[in-house]
Amino acid sequence: MPKPPNEYPLTEAEMVTIESERASKPVTALTPAAANAAKLIRGVLSEIPSKISLSDNEFSIIVKKTLDYLKTCDDQRSRPTMIGLARVLGHTRDSLYKHVERNPHGEVSRWLLMVKDAFAEILEEEGMSKQNPAMSMFLLKCQHDYLDKPEITLKLQQLESPFGEPETVAQIEARIKEYLPEGYED
Repeated sequence: MPKPPNEYPLTEAEMVTIESERASKPVTALTPAAANAAKLIRGVLSEIPSKISLSDNEFSIIVKKTLDYLKTCDDQRSRPTMIGLARVLGHTRDSLYKHVERNPHGEVSRWLLMVKDAFAEILEEEGMSKQNPAMSMFLLKCQHDYLDKPEITLKLQQLESPFGEPETVAQIEARIKEYLPEGYED
């Protein structure tokens, strides 16, 4: 009988026995989530798309690829993500975001921000439905810059003085002259 793992060192014979016991155990199937992840990785590796330039000259191609991606997501009943869109365009999500930062007024940047907002809207709707609100909120916070705290905007306005309306210099001088003796001049 091999020693428990906390009693080291094991002899070579004990290690061989433990390894043969491990090898004789059947391999369990992947969980559904792990199977989907493995399928996705195989798909990504088998179909590495050519990298599409993010210049405004390629705007029509980017729009077409985005719409194709959305159709594919709809057909497969999967949620569209910026990561998935980036993969279709041959980029990473970070490279898309960096492009938007560098070119905030370009056509492609505006398009990518609109698409990102559309994906966030999908998550908002899922969060308000009975699907998985906690996961939707998590994704909105992590990937779409939503905050978990209220944002307060203060508008500065002239507050009334507890002493009444502010006086002008002329009004102050006139009030002071009321208390000065007659004939007094500066």
